[in-house]
Amino acid sequence: MGANLSHYLGWKANFYLFSVYVLVILFVCTALFKESNKSLVPLKISHIKNSFVEMISHKTFLLLSIVYGLSYSSVLIFNTAGPYLLEVTMKYTILEYGYIAMLLGCGYFIGTIINRMLIVHYNNENILKLGVTLAIITALVMLVMVNFYHNLYVITIPLLLMFLFVGLIVPNAIAITMTIFPEKAGFATSLCGTIVGIIVFAVTSLISGINMSSTTLALSYVAVFLIVYGLKMWVFASKNLAIKKC
Repeated sequence: MGANLSHYLGWKANFYLFSVYVLVILFVCTALFKESNKSLVPLKISHIKNSFVEMISHKTFLLLSIVYGLSYSSVLIFNTAGPYLLEVTMKYTILEYGYIAMLLGCGYFIGTIINRMLIVHYNNENILKLGVTLAIITALVMLVMVNFYHNLYVITIPLLLMFLFVGLIVPNAIAITMTIFPEKAGFATSLCGTIVGIIVFAVTSLISGINMSSTTLALSYVAVFLIVYGLKMWVFASKNLAIKKC
């Protein structure tokens, strides 16, 4: 949709659409959604501070929030670098970029559907580990391939697979973090979302300053998923060690 709006109405049309979208959502949320929590806690700065300190000092919560943020950022790396790489470097049109972006978005959607089927038979931790492992392997294969072949397929096919695997990582990272503080789920969700937002801002800001090529794009994904893999190893190794001690 965004590519078609930009092609036929100019790039500003996307921002007009976003403005209308935000206003509609604001109206729906304020007019139709009512507070369902019957056990409201009085708003106190000390309570907010204590909850913040408790959650941010919980290693599993913090590390999985970072895993969530970096994994989600991997999707936005292409959204940030893709227009330049495809339209300027590879000379594809904005409409062609739009169709590719839509295809990659479908990859993430399919990943979440697969996750929904897997969760019936496997726990969140194992599915998340699988997604991270497959994502880093795919990123490494992409890095090798772009040094031998220079075409659209060696970029889009690995990206499609990585987005699919992110669909296995993100939902399970969210699920695990939300089970850590069930009595403070609202605050935990807000804090986790804030951490993700900061990470997304940092990653996209960094990517926007890089002179992007297919090789640097692949290196970006290798770097992100190597960090995610390391964090995954750290958080679950610590968790398993704690269980053994008990």
